[in-house]
Amino acid sequence: KVAGVRWVEADVRAVPPALARRFDLVVSTGAFGHVTRPEQPAFLEAVASLLRPGGTFGFVTGPRPPLLSLPGAAMRGFNAILAIRNRLWKPEFIMDYLNFCWPEIAPMLDAAGFEVDVVPLAIERRTSLVVVRASLRPARDTR
Repeated sequence: KVAGVRWVEADVRAVPPALARRFDLVVSTGAFGHVTRPEQPAFLEAVASLLRPGGTFGFVTGPRPPLLSLPGAAMRGFNAILAIRNRLWKPEFIMDYLNFCWPEIAPMLDAAGFEVDVVPLAIERRTSLVVVRASLRPARDTR
């Protein structure tokens, strides 16, 4: 516990309206793969609805790997297998490892009212991961 900090763990798509505009920071870790591409704009709008004006949405992502690279082939192959599974078994949740890639997600963040700052994540020299700090524009229309 941290004094003055309220931790809330929830599915952003089902957060009670009473929590609207209550948070200075929303962090997402490991959840983007469960948000389908058609759901992405609504997901970002839901995050924005939780933040106070000027609040921040923080997450780590990276670029989509090149098509002919080993990581790109592995991720696309895994996604193809999961897409078949999703159609055959209708699982409770989906998984897509190529969601919310940077910079592809930038226009959706902008449309949801965020100003974006990106910082390279220097864990290894070879990494292409980035920390995205998306701050809600103070003049956001809350209608």
